[in-house]
Amino acid sequence: MKLINSAHDCSIGGLLVTLCESAFQNNLGFRAQGLKYKEKRLDSLLFGETQSRIIISIDKNDLQEIEKYLKEKNCPYQVIGEVVENYLEISLLGIKINTSEIKNIWENALTNVL
Repeated sequence: MKLINSAHDCSIGGLLVTLCESAFQNNLGFRAQGLKYKEKRLDSLLFGETQSRIIISIDKNDLQEIEKYLKEKNCPYQVIGEVVENYLEISLLGIKINTSEIKNIWENALTNVL
């Protein structure tokens, strides 16, 4: 049985970059309303390149089964939000932006600077 729809590590750019890259690939978005700030520094939470941190997406109906498995394996996890269409929202930062707008900035950043 397949429970994971997608997985992406946070080793290059951290959590926020990983969420954006994952959204951009399929022209989707995300709502991160469950993001908890336990770090000493907010930049560490959002951009820390912890190699063992992985973002997965699943079907909502499989959440209990995934949580049961992670608890059995003593694997720490946090449900941080959900996949949505058209926008990126991070409640912790009060940010909500259209996916295509931020994707355009991402894809053209170097060109715009030069």
